[in-house]
Amino acid sequence: LACETRRHRQRHASNRQVITLLKGEGEEDQKRRRRRRRRRRRRRRRRRRRRRRRRRRRRRRRRRRRRRRRRRRRRRRRRRRRRRKKKRAAGRTHLLKDIGF
Repeated sequence: LACETRRHRQRHASNRQVITLLKGEGEEDQKRRRRRRRRRRRRRRRRRRRRRRRRRRRRRRRRRRRRRRRRRRRRRRRRRRRRRKKKRAAGRTHLLKDIGF
C-alpha cells in the first residue's frame, strides 16, 4: 500500500485525501498539510542595464532629384462569360438509341 499511496500522491488530489485518511491521519493534520502545500513562488525581477549608444553624426550630401512623370496605365479587366451547360433531357439519348435512331 505504501507504493500505492506514493503513486496516488503524485496523481490526484482527491485520492490523496482518501489515502491520508486511510493511513490514520486526523483532519487537522490533513488541513495543516494542505496549508503547507500552497506555497507561492515569488518571481525575481531582473534589472536590465541599459547601455547608452553613442550616435555618430553623418553628413548628408544633398542630391538633386529629377522628377519623373509616371503615366498610369489603366488595366482593362476582361470579363469571362461562363457558358451554361445545356441540360440534357434525362434519358433522351438512350430512348433514341433504343428506337434505333
